[in-house]
Amino acid sequence: MTTLPQISTEIIELTVTAGQPVRIAPQLGREPAGWLVIWSDEPVQFHALPTVAGELSLMPSTSARVRLVVL
Repeated sequence: MTTLPQISTEIIELTVTAGQPVRIAPQLGREPAGWLVIWSDEPVQFHALPTVAGELSLMPSTSARVRLVVL
């Protein structure tokens, strides 16, 4: 049976700019399993970039205000 990832952070509010990477350091004590955008004021996608252990580095496809959680 597959276990689904759980939400591991409070809501993180960000203003992102297209083509500018965003670094998130949730300090989970483990590698993040991913992220989930729960709200945005523009259609936006994020692509993961290489990063140091325990952090997320995300590249947004467009400029937007977003709320996300880390899994």
